Amino acid sequence: MSENNLVENTKTKLSDLWRLEDWWAVWFGGILLLLTAVGLVKLVPKIGKWTNNPVEAIPSELIIPVIILFVLIAILLSIGIAVMKSEKLSRYIPGFITIFILSVVSYLFANQVVIKLKLHYAASFNSVVGPQFSNSFTTISSINHLPSTFFR
Repeated sequence: MSENNLVENTKTKLSDLWRLEDWWAVWFGGILLLLTAVGLVKLVPKIGKWTNNPVEAIPSELIIPVIILFVLIAILLSIGIAVMKSEKLSRYIPGFITIFILSVVSYLFANQVVIKLKLHYAASFNSVVGPQFSNSFTTISSINHLPSTFFR
């Protein structure tokens, strides 16, 4: 191979199916699709729209489903981390908690009526705010322990 080529070894081993984060992303996607297909996952909690007060968007019946979503995702990702042995769970969980909270807060602000009209989707809001946040503040130490973008 040439010196400019970044890939040196492209051979896939059977152990890659449980050792690599890329494959764990595939497994998790498959598990979630299967759980949805058999009816165990029926809905994902949805934060409502709000105008002046973000508390308007969080009805009390939403809190338990968000906690359940947090716990289930944490369990799935912890299984992957434990099997890959890529990180200590005691260091991973605080980072996961931080990212989950930031995601919920970001989604909450993206559902503000004016922001939603201007940017249309939460992904657009996150694309605008995320880089500004990361460029304005030093990286939170608990986030540094997340293994890769697949688990963030």
